[in-house]
Amino acid sequence: MSLSRSLTFLLSAVSLSMLAVGCAENRVVDPAPRATSTVPAVRAGEETTDSLAKGLALALGDVLTRHRVRDALRDSPFRSHALDLGSYLHGIDGAVVAAKAAAALGISVDAFLNMAGSIPNLELIMPRPLDRTSWDGDAEIDVTAVGITLRQRYEAGRVSERGYDIRGNATSVRTLHYSPRAYMIIRPVERDFPPDPERLRLAAPARNRTTVSTPAEERAAMRQSGKERVEREKAASPNGSGLAISFFIACGDPGADPSCDPPPYVPPPAAVGGGGATLSSEMTKDYCYGNTSPLDAATDRDNDRIRDDCEAELASRLAPLLNIGNDESYPERQPYWAASRHPDRPDNIQIIYALSYLYDGGCQFCWVSKDSRQHQGDSEFIVLEITNAGGATWGLLYATLSAHFGAEEGVAPQYQSGADSYYWGDLDYPQGPFPRIWSSLDKHANYRNRAACESGAFARQDSCHGDYIGTQIPAPASRNLGNYYHVPAGSEIVATQLIPCTSWEGPDWMYYAARTGQECFWSDNVFSGWDPTKPDDATPYKRIFKIFGF
Repeated sequence: MSLSRSLTFLLSAVSLSMLAVGCAENRVVDPAPRATSTVPAVRAGEETTDSLAKGLALALGDVLTRHRVRDALRDSPFRSHALDLGSYLHGIDGAVVAAKAAAALGISVDAFLNMAGSIPNLELIMPRPLDRTSWDGDAEIDVTAVGITLRQRYEAGRVSERGYDIRGNATSVRTLHYSPRAYMIIRPVERDFPPDPERLRLAAPARNRTTVSTPAEERAAMRQSGKERVEREKAASPNGSGLAISFFIACGDPGADPSCDPPPYVPPPAAVGGGGATLSSEMTKDYCYGNTSPLDAATDRDNDRIRDDCEAELASRLAPLLNIGNDESYPERQPYWAASRHPDRPDNIQIIYALSYLYDGGCQFCWVSKDSRQHQGDSEFIVLEITNAGGATWGLLYATLSAHFGAEEGVAPQYQSGADSYYWGDLDYPQGPFPRIWSSLDKHANYRNRAACESGAFARQDSCHGDYIGTQIPAPASRNLGNYYHVPAGSEIVATQLIPCTSWEGPDWMYYAARTGQECFWSDNVFSGWDPTKPDDATPYKRIFKIFGF
């Protein structure tokens, strides 16, 4: 253990000992606005953005106006359903919103429009997929506004912004950590709009739904984002992808997953990643899906329409090779997994690996305060889409890699933030049918190669420098979480959760002394790394499962 890490552990132990005793384990996040004492003060020169946020929030107090704004975001044809604020407020729908906001602030409509126009190139956006897919125009919404760029906010170490709820109460909006409440933000444009964006929005088809987006739409956007990212990387490095060699633990060596394919390694065919894995001879698609022998409560305990022995073997054999750096300060994790029929392509199987880190160590390599990026619990994940390649052979088709998903406001497209999906041919297979995924130091964001990690997140705050050692993610049958939603999607068959709540199974000393809480993966509780004293840190896994249909 390094000196710096020893000090970190000691400081953590001292800090935890000073916390109030008796905090309830597994606390449910209170959806009510936070106390005003935690709300950032209005910063110098930000009176205009503060008034914009308060005016829009008060306007949303009217349910018809709230639905009008939701529908405008919903029908926006632009990336992430953003609205060009100036163009929107001067349009038919936005004029109604501007009038409501102006009346709430006690000023004229012209004064409100002039105020909005005094800061050029602003957009109104609901930046998180979690909110776009869940907020249906209800009253649980916060509004914040900023006049400086995301880079400038990073430089200032700002992780929260002053905002307002629809009653005009000041709130603290956690734009760069997980926020338990949905929010929308007025901010400088991240990606330029075309000319006359409001005319284009009005010409776009109206969508028949009550949310801004759907999980299927967000999944498609992740695949498109992954494709664009690979194209940019190839254009920037035409003579090579920038892959770097890491150490990995060979099958059969100490520390390797005992279920991985033994050498020699078989080159991949043209259909699936890494050549695929040939399971036990009976595990054909018809067997796994219950076509040859009907599924029942004994063979499909989680009721996800996949035979339990089949999904357990797939989860273990195809588990990604997770590269962890030798310089990683916080590698401790207790991963779980779940499988389901894919919601978009039900002939395929998807498997999510909930990596469940105890601690996010903060940003080592950026200019902001490291403490402003640290938090208890880290709910990063990897989702594999598996297809049958014939007989009992199954292999990877797509992999979705989280990188601060649900915890960041969203960044310029050249940086990964959130989750991108990659086709199997864009991933690396150093040993077998499982892809190699790189975990950024201390932040645990997942990348398809070292080069992508080194340019990852905003302002390259992620890094995968130094030596790395890879081993497969353990996926024993005892860690199968089961499922929550209807399987297959759209049916009336409700899946079953196999593990409602879990306890930390690791050592109980020093840094781990507070790991006495419960993590309930199927609840709306935030993921706090089994620390009951930290109820508001990382995205709940249940919200992640919903996006992907588990």
